[in-house]
Amino acid sequence: MTTGRFRFPLRNLSAGRYCDFHAVNYYTRSTVSGLADGVRENAPVNDPGWDIYPPGIAECAKKDVPAATAADLHHENGTCDRDDRCRCRYLFDHLQALCNCGLPAKRHYHRCFCDNFEWLEGESARFGLVHVDYATQRRTVKRSGQFYAEMIRARGVTEAAYEAYVAPCAYPQNGGRR
Repeated sequence: MTTGRFRFPLRNLSAGRYCDFHAVNYYTRSTVSGLADGVRENAPVNDPGWDIYPPGIAECAKKDVPAATAADLHHENGTCDRDDRCRCRYLFDHLQALCNCGLPAKRHYHRCFCDNFEWLEGESARFGLVHVDYATQRRTVKRSGQFYAEMIRARGVTEAAYEAYVAPCAYPQNGGRR
C-alpha cells in the first residue's frame, strides 16, 4: 500500500501509493521478561496498572510509518484515569512526544469523548474527557476535557494552560490501582 508493489493476487495493479494515511493506536508499553508480561519497576501507571510511557507513541509511529511514504499520521490514545488526576499530563506528554518525532502527525483522536462501557472493566474504567453518571446519564466535562478544548482553541498548549492543567498532575507509580 505504501510502495505500490503488490504480491499475488494483486501484483498486476499499477505502481503508486495506495495509502492516504497511517493510523497508530497507542495506549501503553508492555515489558516482557521470559514468559512474563508486565510493567517496569517504578514506572508510572494508570488505574488498571498499565505502564505510562509517552515516548512509545513516537517509537511505534516511527517503526510503523515509513518516512518515505510522507502519508499523514493519524493516531488515537488515551488513558484510564477514574479521578482525572493525570490525564492532562498523559495527553500533553504523548502529544509532545509525537509532535517532536519528525513525522507528519495530522490528527489526534482521544480514546473516548465520554466515559463508556469497557468490555473487560465494565463501567469502572474511565477513559473519557466527559464524566458520565451512569445512574442519571448526566454528563460533566472533566478538567482533562477543559484542557483538551483549550488546546484545540489555542491550536497548541499555551503556558497558562500548561500551568493550569498539566503542571499540577503527577502519574501514580507502579502498583497502579488507586
